[in-house]
Amino acid sequence: MQCLIERGHKLGNLIPLFEQAEAAIDAKAFHSYKQNKNSNDHTLYLHWQYHPQGIQRSNLRRLFEEHLAPFLDYDRMTTALSRPLNLRDLLPRVTLTAESSINNQIAENQMLNSP
Repeated sequence: MQCLIERGHKLGNLIPLFEQAEAAIDAKAFHSYKQNKNSNDHTLYLHWQYHPQGIQRSNLRRLFEEHLAPFLDYDRMTTALSRPLNLRDLLPRVTLTAESSINNQIAENQMLNSP
């Protein structure tokens, strides 16, 4: 809010907007909680990071059914697999233009031909 005030917005104008946003968020959160509570009442969610040599989803399900299901109050289990970050996620997206690639080729040729 301080950034908006520093940009010249009046506090009296901002407070009602924040109150409206808060009411909308609260109403939406309550509505989605109500829907999820009824639809997935007895589901165990397991978040697992994928690894090529790691345990497979089918093995997790089998272990749940054999060892945990009799003792837990869950009807089913849902496994969500996520992949680890790779270089594509960490590096910024850069697009090369034709001009820069031509300039790179010229510079590379000059470096190769210089004594």
